[in-house]
Amino acid sequence: MVIMETIVVATSLCLLYRYMNGIIDDSLYRVHLTEATPLWQLLMKAAAAALGAFVVANGVFLLIAVAVWGRYVNSIMARFMAAVRHAGKLDFRFKPAAAHRHEVMALTEMWLSQERRRIGAIRDEIARLEAAAATDDREALARGVKRLLDVVHPVIDGRATEAPDAREKTA
Repeated sequence: MVIMETIVVATSLCLLYRYMNGIIDDSLYRVHLTEATPLWQLLMKAAAAALGAFVVANGVFLLIAVAVWGRYVNSIMARFMAAVRHAGKLDFRFKPAAAHRHEVMALTEMWLSQERRRIGAIRDEIARLEAAAATDDREALARGVKRLLDVVHPVIDGRATEAPDAREKTA
């Protein structure tokens, strides 16, 4: 982008130099003519033409940059939204295609992987809980419920995360 802008500015300055050089060369020998167009008007026309070319070139390059950047952002957002839709359906097996690496997608893939592991651990704990329920061992059942709750609401930084309604009851 910076290189492109440098090229546009340099081209505009070269164009302005050529216009002004031609105006001065043409006006050099007409100094004594009274009916000649004033020099400042010619110089302003040259400056306006160079500035107009600069603005048009910048506008074209801006439209190109917006199109390229928009495609890039939309490709990332499309993969992210696909991951969100699958997560909304509790389908954590989804693996977004890695067209190009982006931090948002890396974090999304990491979160999906953690949720896959957590769902697997919940399934394992439920299976253990069902086995404990079949044996009528209350202590094993209580330990199983505690382990299940630890998996569902993991301990973070030494404190358990709570569901929003549980926090409201304690407050």
